[in-house]
Amino acid sequence: MNSGENISVVISGPVFRDEIGDHTKDATALGCLSVRKLLPKAEIVLSTWENTDVSGIDFDRLVLSKDPGPNINNVNRQICSRQAGIRAASREYVLALRSESHIINLNFLDYIDKYQKHSQDSTYTFLKNRIVIAATTPPRCTIFHIGDFYFFGHKSDLLDFWDIPLCDDSKYNQREEQIEYNAHRYLITSFTKKYYPLVFENKTDITRENREAYERIMTENFVITGLHDFGARSYKYPIEDSFQGRLWHYHVSYTFREWKKLYNRLTGEKGVPKYSLEEFFGIHIYSPLYVFRAKVSAVRYRICKYFSKYRWYQLLKRLKSRLLNHK
Repeated sequence: MNSGENISVVISGPVFRDEIGDHTKDATALGCLSVRKLLPKAEIVLSTWENTDVSGIDFDRLVLSKDPGPNINNVNRQICSRQAGIRAASREYVLALRSESHIINLNFLDYIDKYQKHSQDSTYTFLKNRIVIAATTPPRCTIFHIGDFYFFGHKSDLLDFWDIPLCDDSKYNQREEQIEYNAHRYLITSFTKKYYPLVFENKTDITRENREAYERIMTENFVITGLHDFGARSYKYPIEDSFQGRLWHYHVSYTFREWKKLYNRLTGEKGVPKYSLEEFFGIHIYSPLYVFRAKVSAVRYRICKYFSKYRWYQLLKRLKSRLLNHK
């Protein structure tokens, strides 16, 4: 598998030619070249929009779809281009990348078909084989929020995940009591609802039961490598490899160690990778402090919003502004 003879790499989305993110030009072409270099025998499927200029890009199959147009985080564009690309793939395994991405190593191969045990309760097992993903948000941050950048697995399982209806924006983000939806949340909840009666619309639905369901679903159907360890990067959204950047990603994403711990708990397996000092600090110190700071900011905002309707509060704000300007 290391040379890619049984892998189709689906690169989906718009073709990037201008500078993006880290000022890289021709990101899509560079992504295809990275596949040719590291997986020379892989099939490259470029899935993009009708009337797109694809000159100068190295691929084996071209899939052109009608652009469904923009919506919440362009999730419908993701669904259309990835569905079409995966369907066109001819190999057993599919590596799905966004069109501004490239691979830097083959770490993702180390996780495929390796963790095949499941708990006796099959309620949360939806796929035949686990899909390897880079990241998904842990409950310390939020729930039902999956990373949409990189997926690797059996073609049938990836197609199952991406075979979901297009998003109707009118159903989401319309009222204050609703949970905020973006592409990450729509993808995982829509996939889940195919197999499980998930209710996750309003803020009151952020419950212990749904948290447990989320952890079970992410453990039974996926392997989470951690964002830095999958083996791919985005030119548009470059990862900070600085200490501060890595701490942030420990806050917003599961690490492989955390996923393996959940896997062991469900299956009775043994062995968990040791904490690195950096990971321990990020999860148990940086993340709680970040959450505390966010809660303090939210309380401060609510207090200010409440008192803003009183005339005396407005007068105090004006007085404070004048004093600061006088200084």
